[in-house]
Amino acid sequence: MNILSKHVLYDWFGFNQKIFLFINHLYASPAYDTAMLFFAHVFDADNYPYFMVAIALYAGLSDLFRRLTNRRKKGYLTAWVGSLSVLAVGFVAMALSVKSLKAYFDMPRPYIVFPKGDIRVLDGAMQAGGDYHSFPSGHASFITLLVAGLWPVLSHDMRAFGVLLGILVCYSRVAVGMHFPADVVGGFLVTLLVVLLVREVIYWLLETLFGW
Repeated sequence: MNILSKHVLYDWFGFNQKIFLFINHLYASPAYDTAMLFFAHVFDADNYPYFMVAIALYAGLSDLFRRLTNRRKKGYLTAWVGSLSVLAVGFVAMALSVKSLKAYFDMPRPYIVFPKGDIRVLDGAMQAGGDYHSFPSGHASFITLLVAGLWPVLSHDMRAFGVLLGILVCYSRVAVGMHFPADVVGGFLVTLLVVLLVREVIYWLLETLFGW
């Protein structure tokens, strides 16, 4: 990334750091810090297998309950198969994309950019060996994968909840001192594009091979 494109696309003419400092210093309390760390630990991509098991179990039990109560809608299970397939393939595509971009851009994290003591970096938020892999945010990418991947099977209320959850996860990464706003925005955009592309391919395959 040359100096001009970095100044415009990443630094946002200086607003990237200004927004970071505002959020990072916005509030502090034991309960607040615990909540921010909670989002960081729960929505780590390492927890992907647990999320997939929980989502698959919910889909199966929900379909069974609807069958038993005669409330099953046509295409309900098919929609879940499609979403689970998107989550599975999308996770691999997301992981490869994010890892490649992190290595290529090698952007420093906020605690490397700012002098020690100028920002809040919460204990428990640090990641070994990741001082220069700030862009794009893996946490922002993962929550985007979950929400966007499940979007077709979510109700209106659950979609609103998913959007709120995504905002909180992205916000928490700035609040704990691990990412600039541009990092979480980048993670969101990269993964959203990945999910949309994967969904098109998966749905085409399901329709072509099985007529779903």
